[in-house]
Amino acid sequence: MPITSTLKHDPDGIISLSDVDDEEIDAMILNEEESRLKKVIWNNLNRDWIKMQKQKKILKKAIEKKGVVGATLGIRTNKERKIKQPVV
Repeated sequence: MPITSTLKHDPDGIISLSDVDDEEIDAMILNEEESRLKKVIWNNLNRDWIKMQKQKKILKKAIEKKGVVGATLGIRTNKERKIKQPVV
C-alpha cells in the first residue's frame, strides 16, 4: 500500500506518520549517491531553465547598476499571460 493512502491528518491539518512503518519511510529516503544522481539528472533536464535564470539575474544586476528605473526584462509573468479559454 502506498504511503499516501496511509497518511492521517489531525484536526489542525498536520500529517501524522505514526502509522507508517519505519522500513517504508527508510525506503523513500535517498542515500548520498542517489541524491547526487537525482541532482545531476534534474540539472540536465532543466539546463535551459537554469541558464535563463542566470541570464535574467545578470541582466537585472546590469539594469540596477545603470540606475534604470522601471525597466523590465521583457519577460512576462504568469499573471501577464493571457489565459486561453477551452474551445467548447
